[in-house]
Amino acid sequence: GTVHVAYDDDTAVAAGGDQVLYKKSTDGGATYSLPVVVSSNPGISFDSTLCLDGAGNPCVVYRTIINPEDPVSVAFISRSTDGGGTFSTPVQASGDRAHVVTVLAAFDSSGNVMAAYLDVTGQLFITRSPDGGQTFSSPQGISGPDEQVTLTTGGLAFDSSGAAYLTYGDFDLANGTLGVRLVVAKDGM
Repeated sequence: GTVHVAYDDDTAVAAGGDQVLYKKSTDGGATYSLPVVVSSNPGISFDSTLCLDGAGNPCVVYRTIINPEDPVSVAFISRSTDGGGTFSTPVQASGDRAHVVTVLAAFDSSGNVMAAYLDVTGQLFITRSPDGGQTFSSPQGISGPDEQVTLTTGGLAFDSSGAAYLTYGDFDLANGTLGVRLVVAKDGM
């Protein structure tokens, strides 16, 4: 089967940059393609996460610090429609001043994209794209004001009927435990 890999390459950090790259293997991981640059936007890009659309095309979501003198990271997304040979111009999926800490993405069966991200304030947001990742809605807050959210234990997926499922961790600071919460959007978008 095909193995898809998105990864961060920091060899350019000394020169003032960091890139998100993609490779694939069509022989179960024995060999890999040459890397394809995903993060063609300016800035330092990192923390990449990969998902596949319904046709098996890769999509990569990642964080970027556009201006190192103002280290606010935003979420970008870039999609391939040719099996990973090329990627679209990255599109910002978060608010301009979101200061994204973690980001996830998933496709429904119609090619719509949902991104979920945690910002530095601990607030969890979702944003939706009804056009395959070309544009995104204004972010909507999901978590409650008293929640201590983490997406480290989180996931985002759609079922066959188009319902969206988002799981995330919620720390209980009083007793030091981590609970898992589930949010369901039956209409998906």
